[in-house]
Amino acid sequence: MFRPFLIALMLACVTDHVLADIIVTVQSGTIAEGGTGYVDVYARSSSTDSFYVTSYHLKIEEETTGTTAGSLIFREDINQSAAQQTITSPVPYVLQSDTDIGNWSAARQDPLEDEIIGGDSTLSLNDVQLTTADMLLARLYLQHSVAIPGDAVGDRWVIKLMNAPSTYFEDSLSANPTIDRASYSTVGTFTVVSAVPEPAAGLACAVVIAVLARRCRRRRGLKN
Repeated sequence: MFRPFLIALMLACVTDHVLADIIVTVQSGTIAEGGTGYVDVYARSSSTDSFYVTSYHLKIEEETTGTTAGSLIFREDINQSAAQQTITSPVPYVLQSDTDIGNWSAARQDPLEDEIIGGDSTLSLNDVQLTTADMLLARLYLQHSVAIPGDAVGDRWVIKLMNAPSTYFEDSLSANPTIDRASYSTVGTFTVVSAVPEPAAGLACAVVIAVLARRCRRRRGLKN
């Protein structure tokens, strides 16, 4: 009687482990030509997974669009801050209830400006749980630049999670929860759009147009 029960218990544990995969998704968006922006990376579980430390390796790749002008990179300066630890919207940071600024890092991999490695761990070193609801794993800031102004509008770039030793989750028992393989093939796509004029620049243009219009009216009045 005991042996069949033990086998059933082992099968249940194996089945549960297989089903509980961590799913990482990179969000899509747009970035202004020559501007800055950010990309959110979310994590959830297909069931429930526990971990206390995480590391992620992300890469930016250009998507073929018929143009090669422009460059999208991770910003080095802002990514050294841990402001993401206080983010609550649109979804809260994954370790928000148990985190410390000293545990967080995100460094661009020089000279490869298109890659970044980041991570965090709980302050208490106790596990936190991932459920089926998305949580913010990382908010990483981006910079777009152009070789010739205007040539990069329409460029598309993909940001993906790398299947590398520097991408992992670990629990307090030193076990590594499984990351769903689809996490490495699902990418976030960033499209470069025309830069919107700064409000001050727009106001200056409006003033110039108004002055020119006034001069035209005065000249017409003098001719009449």
